[in-house]
Amino acid sequence: MRKYQKTQCLETIKLLNQAHSEIVRYLEKKHTVQALSLLEQCQQGAITIGTMIDATEGEGTETVRCLESYCELLYQIHSSLQQKLSINLWQTQKKLRKSLSKAENSLKYHISTQTEAGTRLYPWAFRQSGTVTATGIPPEPGCGKEE
Repeated sequence: MRKYQKTQCLETIKLLNQAHSEIVRYLEKKHTVQALSLLEQCQQGAITIGTMIDATEGEGTETVRCLESYCELLYQIHSSLQQKLSINLWQTQKKLRKSLSKAENSLKYHISTQTEAGTRLYPWAFRQSGTVTATGIPPEPGCGKEE
């Protein structure tokens, strides 16, 4: 996975974590419709991340399995709210954070980051004489010590 893609995924996870607090606030104020909408948006965000990981890493990664579990939890909460079942808000928020944290840690530590060709800079590191570069290859004429 490219570094910028991994950064986008981690930023999306950060937003999903923030959304959990908003969901609880909506539910405390009995704004169920807004909470349901935010749950759906969380699920869509997780699906987007999973799709990106599948496209770059192939199917069957641990991170995608974690995201699928997170989506299942979102679905269960959504269904409970639609059926007007009572839910413990703090336990719900804790479960959401824990589930998403597993996906975040898996993304951070199990999905490797690739650097794009041509974007990595190497220090020139000339010796005092300016005749040898960091690679041990003499510099091209006109590149190094002024004559």
